[in-house]
Amino acid sequence: MIQQEVDTGAESQMVSYKLLKLVSHGVAIRQGLPVEAPVFVSPYVSKEAQCGQCDERVGPLMYAAGQEVTAHHFHFMSGGIYYHEVNNNFWENEKQSLRGWIGILRPKGDIDFQRAERVKVDQIKAFCFDCREELEEGVVTGDGDGLHDMIPVCDLQKHPIHKAEYQFQIRDGQVLFSQV
Repeated sequence: MIQQEVDTGAESQMVSYKLLKLVSHGVAIRQGLPVEAPVFVSPYVSKEAQCGQCDERVGPLMYAAGQEVTAHHFHFMSGGIYYHEVNNNFWENEKQSLRGWIGILRPKGDIDFQRAERVKVDQIKAFCFDCREELEEGVVTGDGDGLHDMIPVCDLQKHPIHKAEYQFQIRDGQVLFSQV
């Protein structure tokens, strides 16, 4: 059953997050995304695909802190933006199970069992892919062109099997990149 968004004014005790994939500028351009730098997309729709319910063509959505992202379309049983909803206790005690790029978001519009018509991205977090520590800065490894995912790592000396493509810093939930 689809529920309409209700604003009660009360602060939610739930935290919603979405796993994200960082793709290179080149991949983003090939997917029709107008960007000049690496960009975050869903790991599940990171290239053009076809809706299983209506056969509409859908493509990747870009995620950035402070932005509202709207799904291409939303059906009763499919479509929309998928996310995970957990309570604050999980976030404080279990976040070490996360790794990679995570978008912290607020579902909006029509909502149906952990998928929404649109979301507001409050911040993007990084967790070291190897040691799973939450990071405020680190390096991005992988080429992002389909051979290797662009993943966050805390330190190349600590994890020497990786090669850095970018350095990153997270400030006020925004991820800032610079080339190595």
